[in-house]
Amino acid sequence: MVQKVMLASLGVILVLAVVLIAATGERDPAISLTSGPSGGSGEFVPKGAHDSRAVVWDNGMWYIALGTAQIDAAVPFESEPADDFMFDEDQSVNDVHWIGGYWNGPPDDGDFDWKVSFYADFGDGNKPGALIASWVFPNANVNETFIETMFYSYSVHLPMTLNFLAGTKYWIAIQGVGNYKPQSGWAYHQDQILMHECTFRSVYFGYPDWVNASEIWDAPTDLCFQLTYEFVIPPGSDLFETPNDSMTVESLFTVTPLPADFFGPGSDPFDGIIYLQGSPLATLPPDTLGPTDVIIQRLEPIVIPELIIADTVPIQLVALSLVSTSPITVTYDGGQNPEDWQVDICLSTVGWPPPGSMTIARDCDSGGSFTADIYEVMLKATFTPVSGGGPAVMDPYRVDAVRIIRSGRWSTYVPPPFSVYTVPTWVEVDTDCNGSPDFSIPPDGGNFYPGITLEPCPPDPICGGKALTLLEGPYIGHRMLPPQRTSPAVGACCLPSDSCIITDAVCCANLGGTYKGDYTSCFPDPCVCCNHDGIRGDVNFDLGGPNVADLTYLVDYLFRGGPPPPCFEEGDVNGDGSINVADLTYLVDYLFRGGPPPPPCP
Repeated sequence: MVQKVMLASLGVILVLAVVLIAATGERDPAISLTSGPSGGSGEFVPKGAHDSRAVVWDNGMWYIALGTAQIDAAVPFESEPADDFMFDEDQSVNDVHWIGGYWNGPPDDGDFDWKVSFYADFGDGNKPGALIASWVFPNANVNETFIETMFYSYSVHLPMTLNFLAGTKYWIAIQGVGNYKPQSGWAYHQDQILMHECTFRSVYFGYPDWVNASEIWDAPTDLCFQLTYEFVIPPGSDLFETPNDSMTVESLFTVTPLPADFFGPGSDPFDGIIYLQGSPLATLPPDTLGPTDVIIQRLEPIVIPELIIADTVPIQLVALSLVSTSPITVTYDGGQNPEDWQVDICLSTVGWPPPGSMTIARDCDSGGSFTADIYEVMLKATFTPVSGGGPAVMDPYRVDAVRIIRSGRWSTYVPPPFSVYTVPTWVEVDTDCNGSPDFSIPPDGGNFYPGITLEPCPPDPICGGKALTLLEGPYIGHRMLPPQRTSPAVGACCLPSDSCIITDAVCCANLGGTYKGDYTSCFPDPCVCCNHDGIRGDVNFDLGGPNVADLTYLVDYLFRGGPPPPCFEEGDVNGDGSINVADLTYLVDYLFRGGPPPPPCP
């Protein structure tokens, strides 16, 4: 077995001290290659390494001594040991754990910074080659924990995730950055050697190029380190835009009408449904977030160590800007003098309710699903007469139990041809619709894109698209998409699972789907229309079958200017090829008079 660059005994140190001369001058004989056996001996498992992170490479964490690993600008000298590793499959790494410490003079804890470097193999499997990445971590950013005598455990979270290829050898080097005294070192053991022996280089000790440990010492040596990986989504802001499809509705007032005289003396109570669309949020700098009209913040990091694992974090709805798709009609004195009013909906000025929660599951390496609960929303509704005059304002009014009832989709990146808005830097956002930005949104981490789906996931995505995110509550329905920077030629794609995504024709074909044409939409859903319960009459297409809500929806469409039924066949209750009063009569007979059920759909 080949050997590492570490000493087995102090006798070897004395022999080497005679012959090793630094290229820059004669070295201080007190500065040694190793601490030598110090009475410390044991095995250390970094806290959390096996419960919150996946250990993807374990080089052994048992130790007997420290080998020099230091960058000293004062003496000066530098010593750099390195050890190799290799994965059977492509592997990501974002944490490094090791055993190290200090010797050869006070203080026992040198409070050094630490440098971590990754190298490719030179090509012969015996030493490091080209540098891949290197960082110096300030001591304050290093998790340093005393173990015993001179030994400490260390861990750092890398500034970026490194991705290593299967079957390819790599090397890692770790050095303390600080001035002698003391010396800093990397712990080692001398049994169960993995792969190649460790290598070492140091001009100061007379080894300007990498050399094998076996050329210097007579004992095999391995360095103590682990590489781990956990998928972390930092806190951030999720941006959405609301399509202009008349399918975002506010129906609270059908249950609790706006009172008489709310719109002015003599105004009648209002109990209608309001159909809404997005209105871009005002920002500073202007237009930073494009068509974004909804912002939900994730307030804590999301840690998902392995696939098919979920994590739940608190969320807060921090911005909302909706307007009525068309004015509502207000009447006076018992149905007289109809007047049109525009409606604007945003968040209340009296404060935010308690946070909700979001549960995120990682189904494949690059994405997964999520659900969320926003337990209550405090809103401000501003009603402005189209003919002019002052507004009528309700602030606050509360909407309870809003939930993303459909499993939302997310991805770690945005596939072409899509390009969506994110938060590139600190942005001021108008949260209460007064036209003046009043809330600061920090830059986003950029590895969580809700509403972007990669298919199929699992097992391995072929391509991707956009998926509707559906917010539902007792009195509100709200459909959202990621805010798009451009308008590529994409449309609805019906996948073999009958789910619908927005993508291009090529991706749809690659997924075995049916492309519905450029600029078509997933709502009304073209993939599952009329396929869920066998009969017609689910007019509002909530997949709940014919009921009173469908009757109300049909009345709104026929007599109040409401949107058409999402699925034509469901609205054509009697199956005669048209949607009219006859369908309303047929549905009333079925629901209340013992009439026959609607015919099959289709």
